[in-house]
Amino acid sequence: MSSKELKIIDLNLFSGSGEPFRTAVGGYYDILSASDGEVLISTPYYNRRGDGELGEPPYVYPFIAAVKDSMIKIDEDVKKTIDDEVLIPNYRFPIRLEGNSEYVRDSNHWKTILLGGTFGHIDYDAIYSDSVFDNHSFDYSLPYSQKEYNSMPEETEIASDVIQITYEYNYYHDKYQKYIDKLDSELLIPNLYLLKMYQIYADEIAAGDITIDKDIENFVTLEGTYTKENGYAPGNLLDEVNVLKHKLRLDHVDEKDLLLSQYLTSSIILNPLSASTISNIKNKFQNIIFDDDAMNSGVYQVASDEKDIFPFYIKFNFTAQENRNSSIASYIENNNIKFNFTAQENSSIASYIEDNDYDSKFMKLLKETFNEDLEDLTPEDTEFVTETTFISASSDRTTYSEHINAENSEYRTVDFLDMLLYSKNNIFSETDDCYFMGDLDEKRLAALDDIGYYRYVNSIGNLKAITEVINSLDTDFDIENLADLYNLRTNTNETLAYRIEKIGGLPSGDSKTQNVLQNFWFFNSDDFMQGSEFYDSQVKYGKDYTYNVYAYVLSTGVKYSFSDLRLTRVIGTIDDDDGEIEKYCLEFYNPETDEAIESLYINEEQLDSEYATDAQLTSKADDGDGSDSRYKADFYLNCEPSLKLLEIPVFSKTLKVMDHIPNQVNISPYQYMDMSQKLGFTVNYEIFNEYLNYPSTISSNDDTIKNDYLNANDIIEDEGYIDNVSVSRQRYFEVYRLDKKPTSIGDFDKNLIKTIDLRDPVTLENFSTAQADDKIITNKKYYYLFRTLNEQGMPGHLSEIYESQLINDGGYLYSIFNIIFESDLEEDIFVNPARAFKKIFELKPNLSQMAFKYDDVDFDSIALTQLENLVVGSSDDTIWNKQFKVRLTSKKTGKKIDLNFTYKLLTE
Repeated sequence: MSSKELKIIDLNLFSGSGEPFRTAVGGYYDILSASDGEVLISTPYYNRRGDGELGEPPYVYPFIAAVKDSMIKIDEDVKKTIDDEVLIPNYRFPIRLEGNSEYVRDSNHWKTILLGGTFGHIDYDAIYSDSVFDNHSFDYSLPYSQKEYNSMPEETEIASDVIQITYEYNYYHDKYQKYIDKLDSELLIPNLYLLKMYQIYADEIAAGDITIDKDIENFVTLEGTYTKENGYAPGNLLDEVNVLKHKLRLDHVDEKDLLLSQYLTSSIILNPLSASTISNIKNKFQNIIFDDDAMNSGVYQVASDEKDIFPFYIKFNFTAQENRNSSIASYIENNNIKFNFTAQENSSIASYIEDNDYDSKFMKLLKETFNEDLEDLTPEDTEFVTETTFISASSDRTTYSEHINAENSEYRTVDFLDMLLYSKNNIFSETDDCYFMGDLDEKRLAALDDIGYYRYVNSIGNLKAITEVINSLDTDFDIENLADLYNLRTNTNETLAYRIEKIGGLPSGDSKTQNVLQNFWFFNSDDFMQGSEFYDSQVKYGKDYTYNVYAYVLSTGVKYSFSDLRLTRVIGTIDDDDGEIEKYCLEFYNPETDEAIESLYINEEQLDSEYATDAQLTSKADDGDGSDSRYKADFYLNCEPSLKLLEIPVFSKTLKVMDHIPNQVNISPYQYMDMSQKLGFTVNYEIFNEYLNYPSTISSNDDTIKNDYLNANDIIEDEGYIDNVSVSRQRYFEVYRLDKKPTSIGDFDKNLIKTIDLRDPVTLENFSTAQADDKIITNKKYYYLFRTLNEQGMPGHLSEIYESQLINDGGYLYSIFNIIFESDLEEDIFVNPARAFKKIFELKPNLSQMAFKYDDVDFDSIALTQLENLVVGSSDDTIWNKQFKVRLTSKKTGKKIDLNFTYKLLTE
């Protein structure tokens, strides 16, 4: 199972739902409680098999005839269009239902069965309803998260569709980080894709051949400072990353020599954006849209070395799978967040949108609809039942198993044709809180047009898309009978777009919830190939962001209803020569008015009388099996195709950008050879060790950092090496001390005695060695622990614990140092420290050793005088007062223990 398989089922398909006729004749689901949760069980629609015989139903509604012929008849020859004026193809055809005369008592009873009510003190629920029902059920697949994949057994290759949201931390740039921390909005942070756009269109922009949004131009060029005319081309910044990373890594940055470093720090500070640019950017960047051209022009495709110009970013990836039990270093290279989409194969509706240049307008309409910007077009919360089939690992991660669980789910939905028609009737742009990634071509200008200048462009693209969509509905609509409708069919679906919702910032409002900072919208074009990734560079270091990923899935379903019900009543009989009833004379009538009405089903035996009307017919009293068909019901099945757009949650994750773990430290202890009573420690920052797990934590704050780091990097605790080097350099050494032996690393919490800054204030270099000394009391043991913090404050791997004491032997001072490992702190906890040995086994003498020997006893004498003549043990070789040895050997460890014991005879 390469992905999580979903069955999204419309509630109308469940037994007991508002669609009663389905429950009566089959073609429905029930929910069954199981050990793992709830699962779906299906009852198929009961009708003829392909060989003309009746199938064996699991359940048959007893009042509906199910003999000889199918219980439901449909005259497909009279299928016709309901209304030619309606754009959507719509059809109706008559249905004939026959009652079972074994159970139906009379015509009034038959009416009660169909329409509900009370008959003979029995209440009946109606099985006929003229309400409108729809079926938008479909199958869908969702990827596993990278952490779910990492938790599976290593030999498991079954889960191949994997989504990951993580970050990349490329290099430490203190000035850039401090600058963006002061910004009041992430939307003002430089955007990677805008620089990519300037790299691609540099010449066209300079020549004026393409138009760039003026606010975007001011934002990228820092109000005109970075332009080709001034000798600076923003696109050239993408070529400097390797030099920049090298220089920053060595702390040898000369901003005058490096354009990118100037751009990210000093130039932004020296060339602030105008108030109008800031206001407009904050507005437009609330929604960044990648339409079809943006996906295919190269703006979206960012090379690995180009994205690394930013110190960090958040990264989305749909196909991440490697390094199941490690820290996934193969794709966590720097400091970003990355996402990878899967293209929709064989798109049809999407291709109509794309081919008719309607993608920009559609994406803006999608944004406005699901952001609820429009009063007359808002999504509604629609309830479905979602059955998910997935695999999960056992607790020991040695095996995996398949699970199925069904639960009620709410999805935001909107009628797709209503969306398109709304767009047709409302050609003016109603919102401006968005930006189309790329230049301002005609399609994008039309989508943003609020005065009607591009009326024709909007209208023609919209009409062509609507026409092709409706034509496809007529071609693909395949409901020809009730079986097509009631068979538990899976409707076709396709993914038209994706959205990434970015949440962060300070909580606000009465509920104190975080705000939606930004939405990224992506059109799922034909060229949007699997393996592409998305990077969000507009993030701050160490700040939590929640990313919710949604797919906009179009389900091609069916909308249907029943109408024009008419029932039969007996108006007479025709007897044979023996006086027995041969035929019933029937009349169709409208159950609401009781007036006679013609039948809908044409090929019937009409009543042979010149006074008979089209409402009257005859029916045999015996169909050959003891039953008859005097109880009939005719009604229309009205149906039309229906397109519903659903917002399907794909994945959600909260994470922050973090540096990686600093290296271990090597400790060399010593004492001062004087009377100062000082111990000293030389602390050395070691080289990177790639075979270490996440270090043990000291404080609750350390626990928080650890959980955030493991979560952001999808690492399973204690099952993955931290194989990413700390990006920022070592900055501090921490020294902890206890005056009693610790029982755990947590005992060092709040016992930090010294923090050593490794930064040289003159050269600004960071040393890798430092000295730590401490004055102590003699003849007392102290316990020291050391670790490193990097520039970002990330705690590093711990040193061993140094048990240290300074001995004063009559004025002569000498030191003793012992190393204690963390594993040595673990003490066995005995719940039952003692146990009666006899409950384990018992060394019991043989009966011959316990039997009395009476050979020397005089039974005529007083018993007290004969006590010494009584011998215990009838054996010639007794055990009394002799020592024995028993050796016990452990089957598990092979260790041995000898037990020496002596049997003594008590005489009192």
